[in-house]
Amino acid sequence: MTWNCAAIDHGVAIFPDGKIRPCCQIAADYSKPLSEINNPDRFEDLKTGQWPAACGTCQKNEYHKLPSYRTLFESKATTEPGIQFVDFRHSNQCNLKCRYCNPHFSNQWAKELNYPITLMQAPVEQYYNKLLTAGLNDLYWCGGEPLIIKEHYDVLERLINHDLSKNIDLRYNTNLTTIKYKDKNLIDFWQKFKSVNLSVSLDAAGPEVNYIRSGSNWETISKNIDSIIEHKKLMPHLRISIALTLSILNVWFLPALYEYANSKNIPVNLSLLHGPDYLSLGAIYSDGLKDQAKEILSQVRSYITDDQYNEIINTMNADDNEYLFAHAIRHILLLDSIRNEKLFDLLPFKNLALTLTAKNNDYE
Repeated sequence: MTWNCAAIDHGVAIFPDGKIRPCCQIAADYSKPLSEINNPDRFEDLKTGQWPAACGTCQKNEYHKLPSYRTLFESKATTEPGIQFVDFRHSNQCNLKCRYCNPHFSNQWAKELNYPITLMQAPVEQYYNKLLTAGLNDLYWCGGEPLIIKEHYDVLERLINHDLSKNIDLRYNTNLTTIKYKDKNLIDFWQKFKSVNLSVSLDAAGPEVNYIRSGSNWETISKNIDSIIEHKKLMPHLRISIALTLSILNVWFLPALYEYANSKNIPVNLSLLHGPDYLSLGAIYSDGLKDQAKEILSQVRSYITDDQYNEIINTMNADDNEYLFAHAIRHILLLDSIRNEKLFDLLPFKNLALTLTAKNNDYE
């Protein structure tokens, strides 16, 4: 079967560095300048008739009979010419400093590290006439944090004013720390779109999230989730889910998160953190700590698919990596100190960390 992807002709993902790709799943080293939005053949070199090397993520997903971006675009593509799928992740403007993030996706991280230039933002407004057309049917917002970015509201207003919003599915990755922007209420915008799908990035359901996603306030997030659930009663096209990224920082808090999601009837989409490697599940060191993590996983086993469970266990068992664990401890304690936070006190690491520190005596 000849390989094809509708994103080649109809998709654009825009990144803070002013580069574009057909989607966010393609390899990062496949990029074109922002100005190529004006070129209808901008991704023509991907039309090889077989899977391009850069498209390994979709190829792997489809091999394992999992959903892929390629099949998503295939299901949504129409006969309209031009761009149909736009992924706005054009700014690193964010109000959080998540522990596993970096300056490329959060200007708060850049400020903390004293970068000379903290805000990265591609000048997307000069391409609105190419991006926001009658053919557009899927609009995906990431960040940074899209709900605090001015261009987000400019785009929604433009689509509503041009009577295009009723044909567009809106998708978000958001920390949901706010549902307002200055005098604008998101609900007023979302009512005008075909559908709205919120994927809320949440790594714990409780005060732990305030430290894992530094700058968060669990009470505010939970109130905003309740507000969305209330609005769903009058807006059946509004959907909400939780995007859970599993790491050495939050596997210990899974039961409370799943209990919360179940009580709110919110689906949880689980994925594993792969980078930085010292915060991944592969950094969990010692049989005792791994057994503790497995015991916690057993409490939420009914919510996790067999494939997900096997991937988690295999990742934890891949190595007994003392170096990665020690790196994780340093990273956690350093940010605790800089940010005046206490994540380390909530994690089951202290005794093991002290034991590894005492091993220094072996080298005297």
